[in-house]
Amino acid sequence: MHAAWEAPAIETDTAVNIPPAVIDLSALQHLETACIDAVRAHLRALTPWWYR
Repeated sequence: MHAAWEAPAIETDTAVNIPPAVIDLSALQHLETACIDAVRAHLRALTPWWYR
């Protein structure tokens, strides 16, 4: 963490992404999919019937 504070500031969006070589987040893919599906279902339920 200390080294991160001393590093130069990030200036591009691509620099924000954590490469898989540093940390593998693939184990969280099913959670991301479940969250997106839940949000879609919630928003679909809020949509008036004439938009469906």
